[in-house]
Formats: sequence, structure tokens, C-alpha cells
Amino acid sequence: GAASLTQSGGIDWGTHTGTDCSTPGIGGLGNTHASRTGFYELNRMMEIGRSHLPTNTWLQGQLTSIMNINDSCNAWFNSGSNQLGFYRSGGVCANTGEIAHVFDHEWGHGLDFNDLTFGVSQPSGEGIADVYA
Repeated sequence: GAASLTQSGGIDWGTHTGTDCSTPGIGGLGNTHASRTGFYELNRMMEIGRSHLPTNTWLQGQLTSIMNINDSCNAWFNSGSNQLGFYRSGGVCANTGEIAHVFDHEWGHGLDFNDLTFGVSQPSGEGIADVYA
């Protein structure tokens, strides 16, 4: 769901210790722990990237993240849609949209796909995603 909240004097999205699709009861169905964590972490990664690669057009653009996908134990970056996806908790896995390093790693795949030397660590790109993270 979407997150929407308007207040004068700053926005208080509330706090909540729940996971997956639970919300603090304000801000709409999209105001989940994963959504708030992703918003912060992905924007921070883009800022850091721009400070090192100011002419990279991908870093100037907008990323779309999909949180709380009804599956578990994985996350992904899709270069065709410029989207990142993060899964709910399940089994032995935490919600991947609540783990900063998972955001950083998937963002690293995006940078690998959009830097000057695409696929520098083929075939998987896993190593360079961690280096960029």
C-alpha cells in the first residue's frame, strides 16, 4: 500500500516494532518498517554514490523499491525496470527489507549494471555488489 502523512511542524511517521506488513496505525498501509528502512537506506546509498560519481546518470535518477513481497529469504535488482524487491520474513529469514546490508548489496547490482564497466565481475556480479555496498 501507499504511505501518506501530512502534519504541520514536521512529519512523525510513528514507531512500531512489528515486521512485514504491520504499521504503527498512521500513515497508511505502506508505512511499514521495511518501507521506512528502504526509503532511508536507498536514498543514502544514492547520495554516497553521487558524491563519488557525480556524472553517473543512474545515480541522478529514481529507484523504485517493492517491499514485503509475499515470499522469503531473497531480494533482487531488476535492471530492465530499475526496481529492487525485498521479501517478507519467513522460515529462518528476517524480512530482507529491514536489513541495511541487503539494500546496499542489491543497490550494488544496480550500480554495477549502470557504471562504465558493466558486469565487471561476471558471471554473477555478487562480488562487485558487495564491494559497492
